[in-house]
Amino acid sequence: MRLSEAEYEDPYAEALLCLEDDGHAVGVPFIDRTATRQCRVDGCRLSDEEVLELWWGKNITGKILRDR
Repeated sequence: MRLSEAEYEDPYAEALLCLEDDGHAVGVPFIDRTATRQCRVDGCRLSDEEVLELWWGKNITGKILRDR
């Protein structure tokens, strides 16, 4: 099953909201010069995969990325 863009964005947005609710300092996602989305979490630049993995863990993140 392939995820639509909206279906992919849902767990990403939820991860950012939940991380912030959990006390992490979460910035606004931005596109870097290599056209990769990044977001600062606790001062570290994280890729989509790193954001997802931080909240959802490796197994669920792997499924999200495989279905994308």
